[in-house]
Amino acid sequence: MSFDEDELEQIKSNPASKIVVIDNPIYFAASRIFLQVPWEYGGMGGVVGKKYEAVKDFLEWNNFEVKEWTPIFLQGGLIWAQEAQKAKG
Repeated sequence: MSFDEDELEQIKSNPASKIVVIDNPIYFAASRIFLQVPWEYGGMGGVVGKKYEAVKDFLEWNNFEVKEWTPIFLQGGLIWAQEAQKAKG
């Protein structure tokens, strides 16, 4: 999906917009990598977060600083999994 500059400004200025605009190319690349990393599942079959080794591998393959970004990805995966559990009720 692509937008012209006016459309992007309208989206960014609208607090009700559900479209996320990531202007920073590093954060954009990180978000794409995060979505590709496989999830880790617990004993009861629920998602518990992102797989540690997979996070490190994906970051290395995409030339990201592994030590800097690994905790960010793992924490993001944990929060995502917790929110999914809350949504289930």
